[in-house]
Amino acid sequence: ELYPRNITQYSMVNCLRSRYPELSDDRASEIVYKVLTPELVAREPLIENAVDGVNKLITAYGADNVYVISSTSPHNIPARCEWLQEPFPRIKTNNYIFAGNKALFAPDILINDCTGHLRESKAFVKVAYAQPWNRDWVGKRGLWRDIMDMIHTEGKRQRYFHIKH
Repeated sequence: ELYPRNITQYSMVNCLRSRYPELSDDRASEIVYKVLTPELVAREPLIENAVDGVNKLITAYGADNVYVISSTSPHNIPARCEWLQEPFPRIKTNNYIFAGNKALFAPDILINDCTGHLRESKAFVKVAYAQPWNRDWVGKRGLWRDIMDMIHTEGKRQRYFHIKH
């Protein structure tokens, strides 16, 4: 009964607990860990227009200045790396960063769907990729085509990007 349309919170544990209040945090965490497998990561669909958006960023700012910061689980890192290489071959694997706490980084621009990462970020420009769980975000928010327009209208040449794939 848990479908993408039912996911209204970024945290899968919180989402499960809101849908199934009888679950303890530990049990919900255990379920999420079992569900978010490398096989699932490998089948994750790309966000519409993400490839075009990332390619525009790379063309404008150079491949050395575009990074992917992923907070995937450690057991999913190899699958995430492999998954990223096909649609984003221009991003060097050295520019993949895996960290649970994205606030450790201070990119010029952070594009993410998690408002927690955006709130905690030291990024100069914070943009939420529009998803049902972040509609309350009061900052910049949109789809990839909107995001590219937002970045373009900033009027500054930014150097580092974190992208939400």
